[in-house]
Amino acid sequence: MKKLLSVLLAICMLLSVMLSAVSCGEDEEVFEPVPSTEEESRVVMEFTIDGEVYEVKYELYRALFIGNRKLVDGGDASVWSGPSADEKIEEINAIIADRAAEIYSIFHLADKLGIDPYSSSADDKLYEHIKLYVHGGQSANGTKVIGYGSYEKYLDSLKEKGMNYSVGDLMFRYTYALEKINVKLGGEVSVTDEKLLEFWNGEDCARIMEAYFQIGTKTEARVWEIRDSINSAAKNGDLAKVCTLIINHTAAVSSEIIDSNRNPVGRPLGFYELDDYFYGEYISAAFTLTRGEVSGVIKIDNVNDSYVDGYYIIVALEKTDEYFNSHKSDIRTSYVNNFIGQRLYTEKSNLLKGLSVKAGVEIDYSELVK
Repeated sequence: MKKLLSVLLAICMLLSVMLSAVSCGEDEEVFEPVPSTEEESRVVMEFTIDGEVYEVKYELYRALFIGNRKLVDGGDASVWSGPSADEKIEEINAIIADRAAEIYSIFHLADKLGIDPYSSSADDKLYEHIKLYVHGGQSANGTKVIGYGSYEKYLDSLKEKGMNYSVGDLMFRYTYALEKINVKLGGEVSVTDEKLLEFWNGEDCARIMEAYFQIGTKTEARVWEIRDSINSAAKNGDLAKVCTLIINHTAAVSSEIIDSNRNPVGRPLGFYELDDYFYGEYISAAFTLTRGEVSGVIKIDNVNDSYVDGYYIIVALEKTDEYFNSHKSDIRTSYVNNFIGQRLYTEKSNLLKGLSVKAGVEIDYSELVK
């Protein structure tokens, strides 16, 4: 299952180590904050909503530019000073505005819900995290963490990624707030069988089967060959063969693809479950294909997660009463995720309506791409 809307920023895989420097007591190690420079503090964009103003400073603009620029230039730094530079800058600004709105919509919604990402309990949690990533050890989920060895090296690691202390602090608190929002909204959802059935039969829910190929395991050309084989079987109405092809060519768990009667299983998907920025083509295919139709090869890249980036093939399945009755738990999870995702989507959309770009702010793109 992929992540909910708002989780998938291009720099999101860094968030577990982008932590605020705080102290938990007199005897604890102190990680001194590093003030932003005057240049880093320049305001590039602003969002205004409900009387609140959220500033996008150059330090965040820089981090989002570096995290997303390859979507625009494909790794060719020369485009930022070439004849199409203005067009590319306009394109990257739209991406940065979207990503920044994603961040600040979470802060705005957290405030509405009474969640404080700057609370003392949040600070305490952040302190333990930064100590872990400086010195290494075992994380709460059992993952072994190799520390940077010193706070200075930790800060250097942020710098290498175009980030500074302030952006690291902001991004972690964004993640903290999002986690709390998911828990709070998820706990408030009332899921009756009647609502569940309405969701299942409605336009905001699809049933799909997916073939996923991790980057590096197969070439795109090879994935297209497999897709054509799947499509041929689907056109002949042989969904059992479609399932077999997916199982044989991917690392999918067979019980999630085909049941004991050789019928396809698949999964439910809510329209607002996934981040539309990264999964736009995926969502479009899932909700436009009809039963038995197969998508083209969908490439998702730049999420910087080896378990997400890759090639996808979607097969649309019929939403049946039988599936509803036997997979209510999965549909309920999708319903809750979709409910939260729609709330987050609406919040971000409203924030983008209040976007303004500051005039007269000069940005040296030749420096950003070094």
